Amino acid sequence: MCGRTLQIIVSLLVIVAAGPVTAQIISNPVPAPIEKRGLAVEVVELARLPDSRGIRPADQDVKPAGWARINYVRDLPDGRRFANDSRGFLYRIDANNQPHVYANLAETFPRAVYNRLSSGFIAFVFHPEFARNGLFYTIHAEHGPDNPVKPNFIPPGYGLKDVTHHNIVTEWHATNPAANVFAGTRRELLRTAHVVANLTHPLSAVEFNPTAKPGSEDYGLLYISGSDHGFSNGGGPNSSNPAQTQRLDSIITAMLRIDPRSPSVTGGVKGLGDYTIPMANKFAADGDPNTLGEIYAHGFRNATGCHGTSTGPCSSATSG
Repeated sequence: MCGRTLQIIVSLLVIVAAGPVTAQIISNPVPAPIEKRGLAVEVVELARLPDSRGIRPADQDVKPAGWARINYVRDLPDGRRFANDSRGFLYRIDANNQPHVYANLAETFPRAVYNRLSSGFIAFVFHPEFARNGLFYTIHAEHGPDNPVKPNFIPPGYGLKDVTHHNIVTEWHATNPAANVFAGTRRELLRTAHVVANLTHPLSAVEFNPTAKPGSEDYGLLYISGSDHGFSNGGGPNSSNPAQTQRLDSIITAMLRIDPRSPSVTGGVKGLGDYTIPMANKFAADGDPNTLGEIYAHGFRNATGCHGTSTGPCSSATSG
C-alpha cells in the first residue's frame, strides 16, 4: 500500500471542517476536486474487548446483541492503552493487545442506566499529569427517581420532582498511577439533571487540550461536552422546548471549561459543582451575575467532544 499506513483502532473516523454557522445552506462545501496525495488509511482489528452481553436484562441494554460497546480508546505517555465498554468497564490493553479490567464502574455505580445509545459509562480521559497525580475523569448516567443524590443543576423552571436522569462527572485518584488495576478514591465534580422522558443527549465527553503546555492558560483545564439534555427530542411533556436552549444562566447546550480542582484547594470561584471556574472564561469575567462562568461556548445540540488543535484550544462537532 503506497504512502503511510495508519492503523486505526476505532470503528469510525469522522473528519469535520469547522467554520462559521450561517443561515444559508452550502450545497457543496468542498467544490474543488479532491487531490490524492498518496496517504492511505488502513483499518485493522487490533484488540477485542471481552463479551459483555447478558450482564443485565435485555430491556435494560440498548444493544443486547452487541459484543461490547466501545466509546473511547486512550493512550498514556508510558505506552499503556485503555478503552471503555459503556456497559461499565474500563480496560487496560496490554502489549499483546489483551484486555484487563482496570476499573469496574458497573459495580461502583449500581444506579447507572444503559438503555440509550449514549448511556452507562459514557466517557473517560486522563489528566495530562496522570503519571504524577493519578487523576482521571469519567462521565456516567444514572436513573433520577429515588436517587439519593441531589443534582447540582436542574434546568430553570423545573424541580427535583421533574428529574428523570442524572449526568455525573467524576474525578478518580489512583493511589499508584503505575498500577495496572485501579485502587484509590473518587470525587464527584458535577451532577446535572434531565427532565425529559429519555436519556437523550447527555453529557458525552470530557477532554483536555493536548496542545496546551504547562504554564499556559489552557493547561489542566477540563472541557465537558455541550448538550441540550434532550430538550430537542427527548420525549415526554418537557421535550421540544427551545426556550431552554439559548440561556447563559443555564448549562443547557453549553460546552463547559473548568478547573477540576476544588475551590477548597485553589481558593478560586466555585462553579455549580465541586470545581473552580477559570477566570479566563469569557462569561467568568463579563461582570454579569446572571451568566454561568463555567460556560466556554454554547448552542450545541449534542456535541461529540472537544479536541485541541493548533489553531485553538477546542474544535468540536455537533450531531443533528
